[in-house]
Amino acid sequence: MSDENETEDATPEAPPANEPLVVRVSEVRKEVGVEFATKSGTVRHYTLKEMPATKRDQWLKRHSRRMKPGTTIIQDFDGIEADLIAECLYDENDQRIPLAVVKTYYSSTQRQLAKACNVLNMLSDTEDDAKNG
Repeated sequence: MSDENETEDATPEAPPANEPLVVRVSEVRKEVGVEFATKSGTVRHYTLKEMPATKRDQWLKRHSRRMKPGTTIIQDFDGIEADLIAECLYDENDQRIPLAVVKTYYSSTQRQLAKACNVLNMLSDTEDDAKNG
């Protein structure tokens, strides 16, 4: 990915005394390159892309139904990571990788991609949260 797509998270900087706090944001969509080694030994170059906020909200709404009623405890994990990855993973031709394909990935592959998706879409507060998730 080019440097123009790399942005810092909106993190407040400590202002000098008596100056207002500044939050820096960007309208540039965040992207992360993925080198995907296939079983045959070839490497595909994919991209994880940040979802637009409306798409992220739809994803969250869809998955809120997985919660135990009256709690924030998830009771149905089936396909939750694969669904997130399928919303964010694009091939060399800028086409989304279908959910059916993502579901065939091994659990370690899905977990690594899901962690990156969580960070890209601010579903985890920090990159450390995603690493520990």
